[in-house]
Amino acid sequence: MSTILNSKKSKGKKSRGQVLTIDLVLSLTVFLAAFFILFYLWQMAQKVSVLNTHELEMSKLAVSVAHSLVFAQGQPSNWHAMANPADASSFGLAWRSNVLQQEKVDAFIALNATNYTSTKERLGAGRYELYIFVQDLAGANIYEFGIKPPDSSRIHPIQVAQRFAILNNEPIIVQAEVWSNIYS
Repeated sequence: MSTILNSKKSKGKKSRGQVLTIDLVLSLTVFLAAFFILFYLWQMAQKVSVLNTHELEMSKLAVSVAHSLVFAQGQPSNWHAMANPADASSFGLAWRSNVLQQEKVDAFIALNATNYTSTKERLGAGRYELYIFVQDLAGANIYEFGIKPPDSSRIHPIQVAQRFAILNNEPIIVQAEVWSNIYS
């Protein structure tokens, strides 16, 4: 009889030990799965935060560029008449606030062919691409500066700012688009 009791006790111990091992493996698997899911979600939250920071910076930059072109004369105010207009410390197209000077617009557009990179850096857009255009109220582009964004997808986020102005006694729209290849 003692043999029967001993065999029942040993079967119970063996069974309990296996259950503990299965419980341990199962709980460890659930813990690791939860840990990896949380780690993945944390990484995604960080990427979204960085993306939002970039887009906010680009938005502020677009507003700043459009504002300075329409409201400022540039530094020096006769930068368009300099031997090398690219040497100006800042660019503005205004003769006075909201009234653009044709000579400055022409000089600024001419900088696109030879000094795009240095011009966009002086406008504060060094790490981003810049596309500025002037259009009439009917929507026809009159002047263009910079590199046009390839598309408006999340691959190339774009931030836009518009300002109304007068050029040659006609109302116009100056639009600044700041964009980036943040995913490439």
